[in-house]
Amino acid sequence: MPVVTEVLIVGAGTSGLMSAARPKALGAESVILDRNAQVDDSWTIRYENLELHEPQNPHLLTKDEIAEHLLNMIVSANIQCSIYSPSEEKWTVRFKTAGGGETRTIVSKHFIHATGLGGVKPYIPSIENDPLYQGTNIHSTQFHNEKNLAELGIKTVTVIGSANTAFDVIEDCDNAGLKTTMVARSPTYVFPYDYIINPNGIGVYEAMPPDAADTLLLTLPCGVDGQFSHALFAHLAPQEPGQYEALGKAGIPVIDSMNPDVNLQHNMIERGGGHYIDLGTTESIVDGKVAVSGNVEPVSYTETGLRLSDGSVIDSDAIIWCTGFADKNVREVAKEALGADEIGPNGADLVLGPTDIAARLDATWGMAAEGEVRGVLKRHLRMENYWVNAGAIMLQRWWSGRSPSRSS
Repeated sequence: MPVVTEVLIVGAGTSGLMSAARPKALGAESVILDRNAQVDDSWTIRYENLELHEPQNPHLLTKDEIAEHLLNMIVSANIQCSIYSPSEEKWTVRFKTAGGGETRTIVSKHFIHATGLGGVKPYIPSIENDPLYQGTNIHSTQFHNEKNLAELGIKTVTVIGSANTAFDVIEDCDNAGLKTTMVARSPTYVFPYDYIINPNGIGVYEAMPPDAADTLLLTLPCGVDGQFSHALFAHLAPQEPGQYEALGKAGIPVIDSMNPDVNLQHNMIERGGGHYIDLGTTESIVDGKVAVSGNVEPVSYTETGLRLSDGSVIDSDAIIWCTGFADKNVREVAKEALGADEIGPNGADLVLGPTDIAARLDATWGMAAEGEVRGVLKRHLRMENYWVNAGAIMLQRWWSGRSPSRSS
């Protein structure tokens, strides 16, 4: 017998659980599927010193504290096939759990995609001579802590990237005494954490309840809200002139808030990265503890490291790619998340399979003409009853609260 529910949610991280709580508050039941063994795995599998950049000061929640806050249960579900019937407004999803158990079926009216867009599928640029390199070559998703590197006898590390994750990794490696080099391929927007917690910005969460602060900060279109944060940061930056000049001289191509063209909203919504919220790791670079190669790209591997676009070579026992993710567009992610096509193309049998569904979805991230984020927890023009919840936790909370009222 199939499980029948009002809402099916794929993904059991923070966005998935918030998406489940909202319908429940309105009296609608939901079922959550997740391919991980535990609900908190989307946080626990990350590197150890990962922290949440939250507006509460001075303590930053660690990844484990966030994980412990989530419900602990086994799911281990892998979707086999998903179909949608436009005439019945009904989803039918078949899945198996770990261990090769029997196939089960869920039937629902709504489908919420909450697997974490832009944080699941690692991106590593393709460069020449990959098989030549003899050292450890990993993406940041495979980095847990410096102890794992030490167990492999690693003494030198090259970190590719210069945004938040890259700075977290070099901090860990430098603190462990590893000889560390950062390759900063392009300019990075750097600003102090104090800007984030300023009471005229999201520091307002310290002054009022979260629901009131959410309403104050998130009611406006993102395109308008971004202008407020831009103005605030531009106001704060002249109070500390030359704050990052030493960082630039050390080799990092820096953009600071004095630049009239920078806007954190652009980095977060349009680009999906390229910025660093300075928690102090910049000092390791300024003090010369971490070496920097700036404005260069890795172009090929050598047996002992990397050759860069300026002709220089870096020898390294390990290379860690902090180069982001390749799953920012739900159109590309949905085909894999929804399982295999088991019906004919183009809506044969009057139902839609994964390929048809993915083709009908709106693009995600970036801003639409009206200044709102594209495709996230709003109606998709050509695909009914399909919702995407993603982004920062405050946005997950806000957007999840809007979707049940829209989907009634």
